[in-house]
Amino acid sequence: MQAVINACEQGHLDAQVCVVISNNQDATGLQYAAEAGL
Repeated sequence: MQAVINACEQGHLDAQVCVVISNNQDATGLQYAAEAGL
């Protein structure tokens, strides 16, 4: 998740992360998304 967020922010990936979903409330990706304001 962090790699995707970084790539989008740096313009290396022509995409926008709109939503992050997990069935595990402790998933690290959810923390990365929250820190990025997603």
